[in-house]
This record gives sequence, structure tokens and C-alpha cells, in this order.
Amino acid sequence: PLAAPAVFDGSRGARGEDYLFALGVASGDPLSDGFVSWTRIVPDPLAIDSPLPGSIDVDWEVAEDAGFSKIVRRGRKRAVAEWAHSVHVEVSGLKPQRDYFYRFRADGQASPIGMSKTTPTFLAPTERARFGVVTCQHFEQGFFNAYTDLLEMDPDFILHMGDYIYEASWGPQVRRQAEVEAFDLAGYRRIHGQYKLDPFLQEAHRRVPWLMIWDDHEVVNDYAGFNDENYMPVEQVRKRRAAAFQAY
Repeated sequence: PLAAPAVFDGSRGARGEDYLFALGVASGDPLSDGFVSWTRIVPDPLAIDSPLPGSIDVDWEVAEDAGFSKIVRRGRKRAVAEWAHSVHVEVSGLKPQRDYFYRFRADGQASPIGMSKTTPTFLAPTERARFGVVTCQHFEQGFFNAYTDLLEMDPDFILHMGDYIYEASWGPQVRRQAEVEAFDLAGYRRIHGQYKLDPFLQEAHRRVPWLMIWDDHEVVNDYAGFNDENYMPVEQVRKRRAAAFQAY
């Protein structure tokens, strides 16, 4: 599999309590001419309150090589507190069916280098498109080292079919999640942050573009519309669902 250094010059000494890219990087929704790249500026994803200012400028780059000698796209996005200082870059104008590298920089710190790729053009002949398919990952009920095996199979894309998080603590546990159960935006963000701190999951996001489908536990078990299994009042379900959607 194609490999890349985890970080680029100037950032190796930055990893620590104040490292802004603790959740790494990710890419997804690949098209023949681009993809979405993501990061979140947050030194402590499990903290209740953020020490960061209201907005932070984040520079991004996309290159054809791991050394970034052939940069093909670059720009600047503003990470704002309303969206938990997350950054989504919709990269376009790229070549179909080829590998790309991307990175971010904020406040003098550098992110890990992410690896992504574009899809073949519609109806174009292609010799291979390998998908890794995953689902139902509960932080407490198992470790995520299965992603190491998946990466060794060299997938072009990873398809996650839902239950990326579980909103509540239950069942046999090998580790504990930060929230017993998430009901509000802060709670769902803490759970997402804890999942993304897992090194195996984080590396899978860094190495391969993902396609995402969600299921019920991204909000609450067996929810449908504004109904849930606990028969919560509709207005309460409405607020909970909105918080879960925004955190996702």
C-alpha cells in the first residue's frame, strides 16, 4: 500500500497536550474530480469547554505526491466554534482515478498527511475498485484493530454502513466511553471525539476515503422520524436528533 509520512516538516514536536490536530484527518465522498477533506481543530476532544477562540484560520493543500512538490489545490477555511472548529473542504478540479495527498495547517501547527483518491469517470473501464465494508462499531465492546487488517487488504474506498457511534453505554465492555448516554450536542461531540481518538480508526480515515451511511445509533436506538424506543416527548426527540445530526 502507498504510504506517506504522518506529518510534514515542523510538526513532529507539536504533538502533545496542545496539539490542535488530535483527531487527525479524514476524506470521503470521492468523485471523479475531487473529494471532501476534513479535520477538526481541538486540543482536547473530551473537554466540556473549548479553550480556543471563536474562529481559527486553517490552510489546506492537496498534492500529487507525498512530498508536496506538486501541489494542485490550496486554500484557506475558517474553523468556527459553532461547528466545533471542524473544517470541510470540497476539493474539485482533480484528475480521475488517481491518488492524492492532503494536509492542513493552523496556528503554526501541521496536521498528519492524509491520503485520498478520486473515482473513475462515469462508465469508464476500470480494472479494480476494492471496497472495505464495515458497520456497528461500539467503542466499549471491542477494540478497533480490525482496521489494521482492512488496510492491509489495500482498499480503494471504505464504506461504513452505519452505527459509526453508539449513543449509550451498554453490554460487555473492554473500555469505557466518555458519556453514559448522549442527549445534547456536547455529549454527541464528546463521543465522536473519543471514537476519532482511537489510533486504528484514525489511521483508517487518514489512509482511505470513506463513504458513509448512518443507522439508528448515530442518534438513539431504533429511532424513526421523531419517535424513539423510550417514547420520549416529540419535542425532546426533535432536539436530540438535531444535536446528533450536527455532531455527525
